[in-house]
Amino acid sequence: MADLNTIDEKLGHLIRRHKHLATGQVLIVAANVAVQLPSRVIPLGRTVVIKALPGNLIGGTVRIAGTRADAENASVGYPLVVNEGVALAVENLDILWMSGATVAVGITWIV
Repeated sequence: MADLNTIDEKLGHLIRRHKHLATGQVLIVAANVAVQLPSRVIPLGRTVVIKALPGNLIGGTVRIAGTRADAENASVGYPLVVNEGVALAVENLDILWMSGATVAVGITWIV
């Protein structure tokens, strides 16, 4: 069995360890009107975690999608209920859109 330290030394140059975290929140201000997430480059080897806010109303599902139209379509957008999250490997946060059937719901993100 290979020594884990040896494997770590050999692969260390491939693993990017980042010293900084970025976080943010996006709120829905109009029901069923998609909002584009802010521009934020996601470093190579990292994912963005998007989580529905814990203060979202019960039944206040947020939909995430890659286009405005898909986010506004309840049959297509990826639904997140209160406190549910998803990790996505994207190059920039701004390729994502979110929408919901009620106002004053939103998401938080971390990368």
